[in-house]
Order: sequence, then structure tokens, then C-alpha cells
Amino acid sequence: MPPVYNNADEEELEKLDKQLIDLSSRAAIIRGSLDRLRKEQNDLGFDLRLDIVTTVERMTANLDRTQQAFQTQNITNIRRYMESLKSDVETLEQFIGRR
Repeated sequence: MPPVYNNADEEELEKLDKQLIDLSSRAAIIRGSLDRLRKEQNDLGFDLRLDIVTTVERMTANLDRTQQAFQTQNITNIRRYMESLKSDVETLEQFIGRR
């Protein structure tokens, strides 16, 4: 039997969905900026810092987990993964100078 949601849950899901759209857009901008930076550094014989590469991978995984939690409408997991995603996005934005 599918879970039954009340209006508060629906409103929370809509709010979280808007936040996810924002975070997804920011993540896409970050990926583009880091791809350009990686190419520039590779041309000079360097690569991105390992902590940044790790944060990008974690950001991608957290984005995927958040989207999966939305498919099952698991508000607890959505919040948990989205908080991690937000932290990764903010760390990377700071690195590329967007915040």
C-alpha cells in the first residue's frame, strides 16, 4: 500500500523540490567551472586538488541520493542527503570563487 501524505507533507515536498532545483543548477555551474579549470591545469601538467575532486564526487553522489529519495518521497532521507549536497555545493562554490 503506498504511503498516505497529508497537506503538510505535500507542502514540504514542494519546498524541498524547489531547493533541489536550485542546488542542481548550482551543481551544474560548478561542474562546468571545474571542467574548465581542470583542462587549464592539465594543459600546464597539473590536476585539481584531491580534496576538490573528492568533494565533486560526493556532491554527485548526494545529488543522486536526493533524487532517489524524491522518487520514494522519503522526506527524512531527502532532508539528510540535501543537507550534505548543500554543504558540498557551498564548499565548491567557495573554491571557485562564487560565494
